[in-house]
Amino acid sequence: MKRILPITFLLFFILFTEKTNAETISEDTTIESVKQIEEDLTISSDVTVTCEATNCVRFHATGLTVTNNGTILQDTNNKDNMFVNKSGFEEDFKFYNYGSILITSDSGGNSVIRLNNVTDGDSDGVGAYVYNEGTFGNSSAGYTIRFNTTTDAKIDNYGTITNTDSQGQTIYLGDDTNTIINNYSGATISAPNNTSSATKGAINTTASDLSTSATINNWGTITAADDTINIGTSSTINNYGKIESADFSSGHSIYFKGNNNTVNFYDGTLLIGFIDNNDTTGNNLNINLCSSYKFKIVNDNWTINDNSGCGDVVYSGNKARSSSALSQSTADENATLRVDHINEAFDYSNKKRNKNKEFGFFSKSYSDRDNGNAIDKFASLKNNAVIGFPFDNEKYSGHQIFSFSSDKSDYLNLNVSTSSFQTGFVFEDLNFFTDKKIGLKSVFGYHKHKSNRTQLNSQVASGKETIIKDYNSFSAIIGSQIQNGNIKINLDTSFERFPNYIESDDVTWNSRLVGQFMADITYDLKKNLNKNFSFNPEVGFGGRTLFLGKNQKYTIAGQDLTFNGGVQEDAFAKFALNANYSFLNNTNLFIKASAKKTTENQETYGLNFGFKSVF
Repeated sequence: MKRILPITFLLFFILFTEKTNAETISEDTTIESVKQIEEDLTISSDVTVTCEATNCVRFHATGLTVTNNGTILQDTNNKDNMFVNKSGFEEDFKFYNYGSILITSDSGGNSVIRLNNVTDGDSDGVGAYVYNEGTFGNSSAGYTIRFNTTTDAKIDNYGTITNTDSQGQTIYLGDDTNTIINNYSGATISAPNNTSSATKGAINTTASDLSTSATINNWGTITAADDTINIGTSSTINNYGKIESADFSSGHSIYFKGNNNTVNFYDGTLLIGFIDNNDTTGNNLNINLCSSYKFKIVNDNWTINDNSGCGDVVYSGNKARSSSALSQSTADENATLRVDHINEAFDYSNKKRNKNKEFGFFSKSYSDRDNGNAIDKFASLKNNAVIGFPFDNEKYSGHQIFSFSSDKSDYLNLNVSTSSFQTGFVFEDLNFFTDKKIGLKSVFGYHKHKSNRTQLNSQVASGKETIIKDYNSFSAIIGSQIQNGNIKINLDTSFERFPNYIESDDVTWNSRLVGQFMADITYDLKKNLNKNFSFNPEVGFGGRTLFLGKNQKYTIAGQDLTFNGGVQEDAFAKFALNANYSFLNNTNLFIKASAKKTTENQETYGLNFGFKSVF
């Protein structure tokens, strides 16, 4: 036992001596000459470290980590570089910044971080690594973070990385390979004053030292006064956020300095300033946007693809244009919701207590869907009021109905508000058969739509503009209902005609007649709790298919296009609870709550109210 304890202590000392010797600065400190470190360095919170030396902190070992929780400040002129590695020590350096690391001198600051020839020495896939939740800033010289001839460097930015100098190059990549920059939601990489023509950019490389195979993933904001992102060769930009050149009329949001680059735009993209491939070759622009857009794209050596499934891109006159068919993609499904409301009113009018009686019926529903495809995503809120007036003779009984409704449908960068008037006849019992109860529906409608579309436009200051357009449509619902005991079957056809309309100078939509067939079967379990109150659940299954108007024809910038996307058929299951209460003589209150889900993950929740009035 006496020998085991010293041996254990010795092994512990050998294994953990590096961390034991790590340095922590826990009080305000001024560094007047180069600080050479061979161990990890931590700056505590509420501590300021002031650098007054060129190459203020220099790595004299590999695999070191700097963690800053306070403020590291260089405010003395002509003192280059706050952090730099010594030649010969070129593997695995990490920075974790939760505070501020700033150069605020008037001149000569060069770089906050400058790493040369750094590679991945421990095979974890990363050589130089910067993690930021605070602020990196430089106001006196051209660079904030500078990677020279590095391999497998990576930046994860959740805070602010900025350079406010007129020659600002916030992140500079020179002759590097496989650098990854992740700029997350809420984070900013900026060069707000970069007006020097030779050296500028929130992210920059130069033609003489091109960056190779860099990947920039942006969910936040990358912004500059002039050119914003300059990329080298075989690099990729995946953008979900904002890329901005404040001088959008002549400044580049993205500028290619080498060949074989790929830019991918995804939903969430906001582009201000134009894209220029600088006559380089092998470049691809993949647009995965369901938004309408008009981007300025300069030079012809492009392969431009629309991968969204929401429409087609038209590239002409240095403009890439698309008007997404979001509202048209769900025209059939919005018509289905309208049929659901009419069927709910029909069910209420069909109740024995309403025979030969006037009634009022109110319904509200909310639908949304997110099945992973941007073209299929929508949310719709509908309000419907129906009044019914009875008619009756020996062969049939029913009601003439008048329906007034409003709804609002929200899509990605598109809102459509609709006001509708529908009228028709519902024959609840044709009296043709003694063993079954058969009814018919015939309802016609007029619908006034107001479309409020946000179009992305890289040549306006906000990066987007609003297109407001009114248009009309006309509908018909013809169907039947068969009841046999607790079983109820609905068979319906729905038609809606959209006339031609011009949305903007670039976009014209052709007329379209949409027709679909719907069927459902419902089992109704009736429960009379007492003579005044009844309660019954319902379970239903059904489906729909579009058989007419699957293609929407439209024109953008003089080019004829056809859209046939969206969900054109699905099946559903539905559960509902009905309650009826007779609280006064010859007066009834009816309430129904329902939930419906389709095979395409569309969910609809409904709430209905009905009353029988005594006139």
